[in-house]
Amino acid sequence: SDDPELGPFDVLISAEVDVEVPAQEMGMLVEMSVREGAMVEAGQTLAQIDDSTARVSADRARVDLKLAEYKFHNDLQVQLAQKALGVAEAELRRAQNANEQKANTVTQTEVERLQFLRDKAELDVDQATRNLREAELTVEQMRSVLALAELAVQRREIVAPISGQVVEVRRQRGEWVQPGETVFTIISTDRVRADALVMWLRPSDIAAL
Repeated sequence: SDDPELGPFDVLISAEVDVEVPAQEMGMLVEMSVREGAMVEAGQTLAQIDDSTARVSADRARVDLKLAEYKFHNDLQVQLAQKALGVAEAELRRAQNANEQKANTVTQTEVERLQFLRDKAELDVDQATRNLREAELTVEQMRSVLALAELAVQRREIVAPISGQVVEVRRQRGEWVQPGETVFTIISTDRVRADALVMWLRPSDIAAL
């Protein structure tokens, strides 16, 4: 028969996903955790950029946050201002009652002084309340600062974005890297593509082989 028959064929296996893993921050590589050919899981640490300065900043941010929280939870200033206002109001009221019972028992100058002290105490309460609100805002600000500091530490850890095989390591321990600079190349082993080159041969061609 002259009908073609299926003969020898070649198959090329290639990865569908090829990922370059860059450094996210500038610094020196102080640790390389994998070598070329290593199999890695998504999220696995591949290398570490020096994060000593970033960690110091994060530690300082934690201390600043604790201090801000202490000030926010300490409402002693408000309590004292409120008590002072109560005392000033009581003294003014006594002076006014005394004059109602008998005119000029308390001089007008003294009444005005007591009124001034009462008004000042009220303003002190308002200021203490504002200070407490400012302390609350400072807490929120320090939490944001700490979050950024912790992120700076995290970004200095180079991790695998996918599971696969490390096929290239472009930098070594002790070398300096820049943000965006590729340090590793990983290919995914989860999905592969098979490209087959099929040769159609006639019976006479097969016999010749």
